[in-house]
Amino acid sequence: MSVILTACRNAKQRSIEKALKERAKKQRERKEQQQARLYEESQIDNNNPISNPVDIPEAQYLPPDQDGEPATKIWTFLLDEEPYSIVFYKDTLDVYLNGEEMDCLNNFPDDDASDATVDFCVGAHKARISLQSAGCSNATVNQMLTIDGIPVPE
Repeated sequence: MSVILTACRNAKQRSIEKALKERAKKQRERKEQQQARLYEESQIDNNNPISNPVDIPEAQYLPPDQDGEPATKIWTFLLDEEPYSIVFYKDTLDVYLNGEEMDCLNNFPDDDASDATVDFCVGAHKARISLQSAGCSNATVNQMLTIDGIPVPE
């Protein structure tokens, strides 16, 4: 009798795990579709001040070496026809704009630390780096930079 109960419990647990994985996958896909839609809308908008340059030497805007740690993410773009490079370190939450460290406001929600934000200014524009987890505890964290609500392409 106990063997049957154990088998039923295991089968139920496997089906719950499968449902949770499918739910996380759907949420991840929905979030990716939303980001892609926002990116496409920002490319269509003629008033979009953000563009990816092809000839900005990225190395001239890199910050000083952070104890040998590689940067988590680097964005290089033109904003109002000015070249900018933003370097983000996930481990320390440091943000460098054109090689200079920025003062940032870090927001971590109480209920879910996977959707944290780092806010700072790029000239007269409001910039935000959103940290989004894929849902699993061991998954990597995706970083997305937006300026005035417009996603900056990688």
